[in-house]
Amino acid sequence: GALGGQAAMFDDFAANECVWRATGNALDAAATTDGRGAALTRCLDPDGPTRTHAALHPTNADSEQRLCAAVWRLVRAGMVDAARDLCVRAGQPWRAASLGAASGWAPAPVGAAADDQFGRSAAAPVAELLASGAGTGAGPGAEAGEDMDVEGAGVAGGVSAGSIAAAAASAAAEEEDDEAAG
Repeated sequence: GALGGQAAMFDDFAANECVWRATGNALDAAATTDGRGAALTRCLDPDGPTRTHAALHPTNADSEQRLCAAVWRLVRAGMVDAARDLCVRAGQPWRAASLGAASGWAPAPVGAAADDQFGRSAAAPVAELLASGAGTGAGPGAEAGEDMDVEGAGVAGGVSAGSIAAAAASAAAEEEDDEAAG
């Protein structure tokens, strides 16, 4: 079944197999190409090969391709935790963290779950004020200069709609001044 396939994917990767040791060893030996005719990357950070348009050692490149394919299969099957575990086991904890986006090790919420989580966050009352135009005279029923304290809504220190509107107006005025002077 599906679990047997997942276990087989884990068995296919040795612990720390996807750490780029072969590339590091090739660089230590003063290699400049990957053995397939491409320039060998000299940057071993996660973005290095892409940023420098250079290749990993073929052993590392093949492992990388297999890992990405296995992770993709797990994610498509809804097994994000298993994909993260595989990345950590294979020696790429940074890839495991990237699967959680900005939410740490938990899956990043999408759709209704994201809306629900945002609705409970401290940013929601501020976003609602900006969207309603409160304090700017622009929103429905808003009067110019109206302050609506949202401290009780979870915003630390309290933020007033008037101060948000004043900051936005000030930033817009500075942009207009810069454009006129330019």
